[in-house]
Amino acid sequence: MTYSPPCRIIITRPRAQLDHLVSLVGHFTSLLGVSIPVTGLPLLEIVPNTELGLKEQLIEGLENSNWVTFSSPNAFLVANDMLLANQLEWPTHLRVAVVGGGTAQVIEDSRFKPKEILFPQNDNEWDSSGLLSAMQSHVSSWEGQKIMIIKGQGGRDELAKSFQERGISYSELAIYRRTPLALTDPAWLNIIKLYQEDQVNVVHQKPTWVWVFTSSESIKNLSKSILDLQISESILKQSVAIVTHQRVADSAQALGMREVHLAQAGDVGITTKLIQILLK
Repeated sequence: MTYSPPCRIIITRPRAQLDHLVSLVGHFTSLLGVSIPVTGLPLLEIVPNTELGLKEQLIEGLENSNWVTFSSPNAFLVANDMLLANQLEWPTHLRVAVVGGGTAQVIEDSRFKPKEILFPQNDNEWDSSGLLSAMQSHVSSWEGQKIMIIKGQGGRDELAKSFQERGISYSELAIYRRTPLALTDPAWLNIIKLYQEDQVNVVHQKPTWVWVFTSSESIKNLSKSILDLQISESILKQSVAIVTHQRVADSAQALGMREVHLAQAGDVGITTKLIQILLK
């Protein structure tokens, strides 16, 4: 089986989540007999914050909270690394609430053993609204409860606003920041090589580029970076985007991408949507 027209798949997740999804997509396309190159491009780098007193804020916040919520797998991984670097264990009294199954799985596979991990069971609800609904259904009263939100710098604050509106006590800690992938990173060389191959190819039909985005910010960085690298923006206008949230879809559409498809959040949802597109 071959996919026509030919295409290239570019996955743009941060490094910590990139290899697994690249391997998963490659595995399933291989099983279907589809020969398509799958390339990883971590458009956003996750950089731990190093502010003075951050470690103390983390430890104090965890000790004084009943619940902790992580905005993403990276929020948990950075916090875990910080504790490890200081030879500290996770408190054993904590309960965890997270947006989706991906973050839940990362925690379950780690040394952190909370009393429970709560997340929306319906993967169509893997967002802040879905988490808030799950928390309200799970806990009869939040009186006397305190929640710590661990997130990235400049991250969305829907949960904090919802907690404030409901009078739920909470604290926030921005533990990392996102920076654009350096133009000198080897991952860009792979993209440049693919682009140059397409420009030389004047006989056969040029491949369709299928991009996987999980962040609006990564789309903005891509748009700027390809201009800096002297890659024609027309490649994006001819591309297909697979996204995991309507906000990300809006950014892809604003960029003028040819098609935008909304997938369920998580590696399985993304892979399923990709396969559907390849076989349509």
